[in-house]
Amino acid sequence: LEEWVAELRTAGIQSASGQERLRFSALEVSGTYTWFHAQGVTTDGTEALVCMGSASAPLSLAIVRNALDEAADIYPRPPGLIVFAAFQFTAEAEALIAGCKVKDAQVLAVQMNTDLQMTDLLKRQARNQSFILVGQPDVQLKMGADGRLTVEVLGFDYYDPVKQAMVTGSPKNIAMWMVDGNYDGRCVNPQQCFFPGTDVWKKLETTLKGTIVPVRLKAYQGTKSLPFKPGENLKVAVKIIDDKGFESIRVFPLTADGRPRGEAVR
Repeated sequence: LEEWVAELRTAGIQSASGQERLRFSALEVSGTYTWFHAQGVTTDGTEALVCMGSASAPLSLAIVRNALDEAADIYPRPPGLIVFAAFQFTAEAEALIAGCKVKDAQVLAVQMNTDLQMTDLLKRQARNQSFILVGQPDVQLKMGADGRLTVEVLGFDYYDPVKQAMVTGSPKNIAMWMVDGNYDGRCVNPQQCFFPGTDVWKKLETTLKGTIVPVRLKAYQGTKSLPFKPGENLKVAVKIIDDKGFESIRVFPLTADGRPRGEAVR
């Protein structure tokens, strides 16, 4: 933990776009809180708390909830920045971080580079990608007149540390995305996989020669899924991998009749 905090203090947090960086003027391991492991101040004077995940398990929904509850109770007010840093996040934890609001505080999810688990390797590399902000996928889920669902990926929303605001990205930042129409809450079991803006499918077509139908292959090169029926688990998961290799998951709960929650019945 001390090594991770020291690296975060030195390297700062790189924005998902790669153009900006959030830096700390001070950051130390803290024993003051139950769910936060470090506290400090950014270079612009914002007080910060950091919750770090385990080296062997994804950061869970329960940990995020407990940490946010603890932050909300800080008197007289929460810090201006709350950071959740982990090697992996569960889909539910990531969704809560993306959608939560804490009074006067910005809440961020940060991907920790696996090189942090290998100290010798880290020492040989430039300290610029140890901690990277997780982009929030901009995804739409709609139901057609035939009762089938369609997913469309519009891009990524990135947090800009300089502007201190969310900035809308574009589909060009997406290397791969997949859809699980019957998400069980534990792991994504992809039923459709897409590689927009890449030649992955073209290479496969060349390798398999005449066994692939070009028209069908093209359907998996875009940002809109093929229609599918709601599964019995009544959850749809969309997993996106950006062009830097970082993952993000968006989970859509469905109503009992398979509609996206919040969608009006037409």
